[in-house]
Amino acid sequence: MDKSDKFGSSASPLDSGTDKQESDGTSDTEGGPGETSSTSRMPFIYRRKNVKDQRDQIHIYITNATEQDLMDVEREFNREFEDDTVYSLDVREAVIKAGLENVERAEEIMEEWGYGLR
Repeated sequence: MDKSDKFGSSASPLDSGTDKQESDGTSDTEGGPGETSSTSRMPFIYRRKNVKDQRDQIHIYITNATEQDLMDVEREFNREFEDDTVYSLDVREAVIKAGLENVERAEEIMEEWGYGLR
């Protein structure tokens, strides 16, 4: 798939600025203090001060099977991105974002769990 198909334009994910506006008027990501035009074009993992920067904390409960699946994905990403430090927080957020891009599959999983049977 070429970049224009995946991102809706010829821009790459590295070209997306920190002030990209979503259709609801919110920003996709927020810039940090002292950000210049050159840093706004930097990928997220290089702009942030630490792995928790620009993130809100949420608490979720997951099954042991889901936890194991997340650990498997993290191990795979560590192999794939062997030259980078892969943080669990990044893996978890990436998995959540991927799920948000495929809500139909999330709905199927909920149906597998028994939703919609009443």
